[in-house]
Amino acid sequence: DLILSLAGIEIGSLGIIRVLRLCRLLRLLRVLRWFTVIKELRRLIEMMAGCFKTLFWSCLLLFLVMTIWAVIAVELINPTVQQIADEG
Repeated sequence: DLILSLAGIEIGSLGIIRVLRLCRLLRLLRVLRWFTVIKELRRLIEMMAGCFKTLFWSCLLLFLVMTIWAVIAVELINPTVQQIADEG
Protein backbone atom coordinates (compact mmCIF):
# COMPACT_ATOMS: atom_id res chain seq x y z
CA ASP A 1 0.00 0.00 0.00
CA LEU A 2 2.86 2.37 0.81
CA ILE A 3 4.46 1.95 -2.63
CA LEU A 4 1.15 2.47 -4.37
CA SER A 5 0.37 5.57 -2.33
CA LEU A 6 3.84 7.00 -3.06
CA ALA A 7 3.26 6.36 -6.78
CA GLY A 8 -0.05 8.20 -6.53
CA ILE A 9 -2.18 5.16 -7.27
CA GLU A 10 -5.19 4.56 -5.12
CA ILE A 11 -6.17 1.05 -4.23
CA GLY A 12 -9.67 1.60 -5.69
CA SER A 13 -8.20 2.32 -9.12
CA LEU A 14 -6.45 -1.07 -9.31
CA GLY A 15 -9.66 -2.60 -10.72
CA ILE A 16 -9.38 -0.31 -13.73
CA ILE A 17 -5.75 -1.28 -14.24
CA ARG A 18 -6.67 -4.96 -14.12
CA VAL A 19 -9.42 -4.39 -16.67
CA LEU A 20 -6.96 -2.58 -18.94
CA ARG A 21 -4.46 -5.43 -18.62
CA LEU A 22 -7.19 -7.93 -19.40
CA CYS A 23 -8.18 -5.95 -22.51
CA ARG A 24 -4.58 -5.91 -23.63
CA LEU A 25 -4.32 -9.66 -23.19
CA LEU A 26 -7.55 -10.20 -25.13
CA ARG A 27 -6.20 -8.06 -27.96
CA LEU A 28 -3.03 -10.17 -27.99
CA LEU A 29 -5.11 -13.36 -28.16
CA ARG A 30 -7.07 -11.93 -31.08
CA VAL A 31 -3.81 -11.24 -32.95
CA LEU A 32 -2.59 -14.78 -32.24
CA ARG A 33 -5.86 -16.15 -33.62
CA TRP A 34 -5.28 -14.18 -36.84
CA PHE A 35 -1.86 -15.81 -37.17
CA THR A 36 -3.50 -19.24 -37.24
CA VAL A 37 -6.03 -18.04 -39.83
CA ILE A 38 -3.23 -16.58 -41.95
CA LYS A 39 -1.28 -19.82 -41.58
CA GLU A 40 -4.23 -21.83 -42.92
CA LEU A 41 -4.77 -19.33 -45.73
CA ARG A 42 -1.10 -19.50 -46.67
CA ARG A 43 -1.27 -23.30 -46.75
CA LEU A 44 -4.33 -23.14 -49.02
CA ILE A 45 -2.61 -20.72 -51.41
CA GLU A 46 0.51 -22.91 -51.50
CA MET A 47 -1.57 -25.95 -52.40
CA MET A 48 -3.40 -24.02 -55.13
CA ALA A 49 -0.07 -22.83 -56.54
CA GLY A 50 1.16 -26.42 -56.58
CA CYS A 51 -1.98 -27.48 -58.48
CA PHE A 52 -1.60 -24.79 -61.15
CA LYS A 53 1.20 -26.69 -62.89
CA THR A 54 -0.90 -29.85 -63.08
CA LEU A 55 -3.94 -27.83 -64.09
CA PHE A 56 -2.01 -26.12 -66.88
CA TRP A 57 -0.81 -29.43 -68.36
CA SER A 58 -4.29 -30.93 -68.04
CA CYS A 59 -5.83 -27.99 -69.93
CA LEU A 60 -3.13 -28.21 -72.61
CA LEU A 61 -3.73 -31.94 -73.07
CA LEU A 62 -7.49 -31.38 -73.23
CA PHE A 63 -6.99 -28.64 -75.84
CA LEU A 64 -4.80 -30.91 -77.98
CA VAL A 65 -7.23 -33.82 -77.80
CA MET A 66 -10.19 -31.61 -78.69
CA THR A 67 -8.27 -30.01 -81.56
CA ILE A 68 -7.22 -33.36 -83.01
CA TRP A 69 -10.78 -34.73 -82.83
CA ALA A 70 -12.12 -31.54 -84.40
CA VAL A 71 -9.70 -31.84 -87.34
CA ILE A 72 -10.59 -35.52 -87.80
CA ALA A 73 -14.32 -34.70 -87.67
CA VAL A 74 -13.96 -31.94 -90.26
CA GLU A 75 -11.96 -34.21 -92.56
CA LEU A 76 -14.51 -37.01 -92.30
CA ILE A 77 -17.72 -34.96 -92.38
CA ASN A 78 -16.76 -32.23 -94.87
CA PRO A 79 -16.93 -34.42 -98.03
CA THR A 80 -20.42 -35.57 -97.05
CA VAL A 81 -21.55 -32.03 -96.39
CA GLN A 82 -20.07 -30.86 -99.72
CA GLN A 83 -21.87 -33.66 -101.55
CA ILE A 84 -25.21 -32.77 -99.91
CA ALA A 85 -24.66 -29.10 -100.77
CA ASP A 86 -23.90 -29.92 -104.44
CA GLU A 87 -27.01 -32.08 -104.76
CA GLY A 88 -29.09 -29.36 -103.48
